Amino acid sequence: MNITGNTTINAKNGTIGIFSTGSGQNVTFNSTNKAHKVIINVDDTTIDDGVTHGLAVYATDNSIVKIEKAEIDVEDGSAGLVATDGASINIRGGKLKYKGDGFAMYTGETGSTGTINAKDTTVTLEGKAVGFEVTGNTSHVNLTGATVNINSDDVILMNVSNPSTLQLNNFDTTLNSISGLTNPIGGTSTKYKLAVITGLNECKFI
Repeated sequence: MNITGNTTINAKNGTIGIFSTGSGQNVTFNSTNKAHKVIINVDDTTIDDGVTHGLAVYATDNSIVKIEKAEIDVEDGSAGLVATDGASINIRGGKLKYKGDGFAMYTGETGSTGTINAKDTTVTLEGKAVGFEVTGNTSHVNLTGATVNINSDDVILMNVSNPSTLQLNNFDTTLNSISGLTNPIGGTSTKYKLAVITGLNECKFI
């Protein structure tokens, strides 16, 4: 599916803004007008009990969603962006705001991961959000050139599992650099959590 002009998607009550599955079943934004963009708003603040919360973009099974410079705002959704099973999502140069208690960007478990290109984006995390994952010393989310703003002390920037080596004298820069994140963290929070780490049995601290 090709998106060729200004597009606004409003999702609520557990729906997904963009869903793509299967090789060749791609979603691509193309416009000759540089002012055009894709806007996705997900608002699950009034969702009924027992209803699965929605998300902005879900790509799986080798599909590709390319919506560079998209502006995405998710409130109380289960996640912001999800790419699994070889799929990829590209929002380079866009904006992603996620307020909730799930992942802003999720790329799946080991062996069935996808990738998310969030280069040069502005990412805002609120509520009890987790920004993204790191497995071992690898992240499938690329935040090179991105700006991350954290506006809640309950936010966890990254979920780290089975790290191999961590240097205590530059712990934060080591973890941030795995995803390419080098810009200082902004926002109003002063007590957010850098990371939750699991699987320390095989980790070497130096």
